Amino acid sequence: MSRLATAFVTALALSSGITPARAAVNMSAELPATTVSDAVLNARGLTLHVFTFPTAPTTLPSSVGTTPDHTTTTALIALGALPLSTGTRNTNVMARVRGRIRAEASGTHTLTLSVNEGGSVSIDGAVIARGSNVQSVVGKVYMRAGEDYEIEALGYNGDAASTFAMSLSWSKPGAGNTKTVVPSTAYYAPLDSSCKKTCGDKACR
Repeated sequence: MSRLATAFVTALALSSGITPARAAVNMSAELPATTVSDAVLNARGLTLHVFTFPTAPTTLPSSVGTTPDHTTTTALIALGALPLSTGTRNTNVMARVRGRIRAEASGTHTLTLSVNEGGSVSIDGAVIARGSNVQSVVGKVYMRAGEDYEIEALGYNGDAASTFAMSLSWSKPGAGNTKTVVPSTAYYAPLDSSCKKTCGDKACR
């Protein structure tokens, strides 16, 4: 795709409220040799960070520069009571899930994060959906089939009367309003910064 065509597609996507995918890359011409194995690229297991708070959050807390109270893994973003080193917790708590998501088809995907009281979704570091005191946040992003995109999802609950719940669904290209929970087969483990295949500065397939 020429630079002019790429610029036109990006401008069109932005005007429609869709977060564009990174620019198309000639893999054979621009990717350096890599020693990253398929086993590393295809490793499963999202990273789950659990944060606790002494009082109920009234807005989506920031996790930047904050050490989680507990770290574990999860196969997909469909969470109930959050695990801690001693038992589980439902209130005054926030989950942060990080990893990679791989699209099955090229096109615009609508991502819906269902939460107790608020949350956010970021793709490749760009926030596509965010809200506080809401039960869901929705964003659109263009993804290409077979490529990996870094994903981060946050969700919190300060309501003592409710059980923590957080799940991510998508409406795939051509599916209309049909929404399904993103399956575990679409998620992959985060890549360490020392072992990335590189498209610019992004991990890719």
